Amino acid sequence: MTADDTFLSNVFSTDGTIEPDRLGAALRVTKTELAAASGLSRDAVSKTRRLQAPATQTRLREVAETINRILPRAAPCNRLWFGTGLSRSRRSATRRRRICCGPGGRTT
Repeated sequence: MTADDTFLSNVFSTDGTIEPDRLGAALRVTKTELAAASGLSRDAVSKTRRLQAPATQTRLREVAETINRILPRAAPCNRLWFGTGLSRSRRSATRRRRICCGPGGRTT
């Protein structure tokens, strides 16, 4: 199993639906932030009936698959965004100090 498969398996439930709690935890964002970034309402990711709606699941699946596609390209920068044990404010300061390299490890 690759890192990409692990990310997707962490956000999908056993019945094949996206779990916003798991997706939010993987991205380290709240449900409100996840909903705003996905273009959904807060109710769409918090109420069971709306979460099961095809439109909501489609949008969350698009977000998860998009992130899954960019993970290999962002590998040199993953520790800056996801893998540190630092507080949120400390991670922000670290990101401002360091330049993230582009695809393939090149900066130009």
